[in-house]
Amino acid sequence: MHTILPDTNGRFGLIQIIDDYGRANDGSILGPLSDSQIRTEASHYDSVWASFKPGAWNASHPGMIVSRYTIPNEDNALISRRDLAWWQKHHPDWVLYACDAKGNPTRELPWSGVGFADVPLDIHNPAVVGYQAHQLGNYLKANGYNTLAVDNFTFANYMPAPNPVLGQGKPQTGWYACGVYADGRFVRRYGSTGSSDFGAPDPVWIADLLNWIATTRKIFDADQQLARHHLKILVNHPILGGTPNSDERQMLRSIDGVVVENGFTKYGQYISPRSRLLPTLFTQSLSWMQAAQSSHVAVFVTDYFCKGGVTSSGAPCSYDPSTLSASQVDWALATYAITNNGGADVYIAPQGGDNYSYRAEYARTYGAPCGSIEQTGAIYARRFQGGMAIVNASYTTQTVALPLHHTYTDIEGRALSNPLTVNGADGYMLLTSTDGCS
Repeated sequence: MHTILPDTNGRFGLIQIIDDYGRANDGSILGPLSDSQIRTEASHYDSVWASFKPGAWNASHPGMIVSRYTIPNEDNALISRRDLAWWQKHHPDWVLYACDAKGNPTRELPWSGVGFADVPLDIHNPAVVGYQAHQLGNYLKANGYNTLAVDNFTFANYMPAPNPVLGQGKPQTGWYACGVYADGRFVRRYGSTGSSDFGAPDPVWIADLLNWIATTRKIFDADQQLARHHLKILVNHPILGGTPNSDERQMLRSIDGVVVENGFTKYGQYISPRSRLLPTLFTQSLSWMQAAQSSHVAVFVTDYFCKGGVTSSGAPCSYDPSTLSASQVDWALATYAITNNGGADVYIAPQGGDNYSYRAEYARTYGAPCGSIEQTGAIYARRFQGGMAIVNASYTTQTVALPLHHTYTDIEGRALSNPLTVNGADGYMLLTSTDGCS
C-alpha cells in the first residue's frame, strides 16, 4: 500500500518514538538517546516521531522521516521563545483560558498534560492557525526536518486547568479549555466540560482541530517557500472505533501518517483478563489501521507494555528493550505483521519514548503476504512467503494446526508443536526457509 513509508511488506518497519525531550532530563527516564544509539538504530528505522536531534538521524539515514513535535492548541515555546508575559502583552486575545467545572470563566490556563511551558492559544482564530503553520513550516525547513509530528490530536476537549507547568497549581476535576478575553470581555469558544479520560465531545473543538490540520496542510503545500520542501504531517490520534468515522476521514485527507498510541497492548493492559480489552482492542486496531493504509495514510503503531511505571502484575517496569519477554515481542511482531499492508511501522518498548528500542531480530524478514488474514474463532493468522503470524485475541487457550510440509521456528526462539498451543492474549511470529505460500 503506497504511503510516505518505503514498502514495509515482508519486514518489520520500525519507528523511534522521541529521541530527547528538548529539555533537562528529570531523572525519571533514561533518555535522551545518545548519538551512538541513534547511529545503531537509524539504518534499521524508517522514521522517528518527535526528534530533537535531527542531524544525528539525517547523518546516519538520509531521507528517512524525521519529525518535529508540536501540539495544535499551544504555542511551541521552544521554537517561538515566547512566554506567557509576551503573549499577554502582544496578543492577549490569542491566549486560551479555562472554565471551571460549573462553566464559569476563569483566568487560569488549560494544560495539555505535556511538560513543555507552552502557552495555550485559541485555534478558533484563523490568525493563530496561520501564525502556527508558517512558524512551524519555516522551522522544519531550516532545521533538518521533513515532517511535523502533531501530538494530542484528540476529538474531545481534554485539557484540564489550572496549568501546573505555567505555575498555576494543580488541575481541578471538570475544568476545561473554554475561551478568550477580547477587550476585557470573555468570549466563549468551547462549552464541554472535561473528564478523567479525553473530555467530552464538542463539535466546535473538533471543527477547530480539523480546520487546523487542513489549513496547515494547505500552507505547507501552497506557500512558495515551503512547498518545495514537500513537508509531511503526522498526528497522534486516539482512534474511535473499528473504522474511521466522518471526522476521522476528514482528518485522514489532510495528513500523511497517524500514530496509534494504544496499539495492540494499551500500555500492557491487554494481557489481563480483568481488563476485558480483547478481542475489541485487537479487532478495532486491526480494521482501523488497515482502513488508514487503504487511504494511503501511513500507520505508526506503538506497543508499550507498562502503564505508570509498572507491569500488569504490579512489578516495576524496565526501560531496556532487552528485558521484554519472548511472548511480549512475539505479540507485538505478530499483530504488526497481520495488520501491515505495506504502509505501517511499529515501536516496541517496555514503556515510554526517548528510549533505545532496537533488538537484532527486528532485522529478520518474513516475505510478502500469501493472501488475506485467516480467522478461526479468536485465532487470527496470516501466511507469508517466509513465515506466519498467529494471534490469539482471547483470554482462553487455543490450538492451531500449522501448515504441513513446512518447518517453522519462532522469531523469539520459543518451542513449537503441531498443533500449536497458543495461550490467551499471546501470539507467535514464525519464520520458515521454505515457501510459506505453497
